[in-house]
Amino acid sequence: MDDAFEIDDSFQRVVSCDFDSCIIGTCKSSGKVIYSSKKCIKQIQKINHFSQWDATDFFTSSFLNCNFGINTPIWCIDHE
Repeated sequence: MDDAFEIDDSFQRVVSCDFDSCIIGTCKSSGKVIYSSKKCIKQIQKINHFSQWDATDFFTSSFLNCNFGINTPIWCIDHE
């Protein structure tokens, strides 16, 4: 993770450490971590040897559409 981002310890991180390289910032008002969805999908492809379609489906069902309560991170929907 880039040292330029400071994560507020008041929020429990519920996302795998495998996504640390996918962090693109933090929300100034909430202190929540902001993840790049595009980077997360690429990471899932790399770790699990999934196609882009399968990785996108897995990310959407396992992370993007899940509610972790107050600990739900912010998902940036990147466009190419």
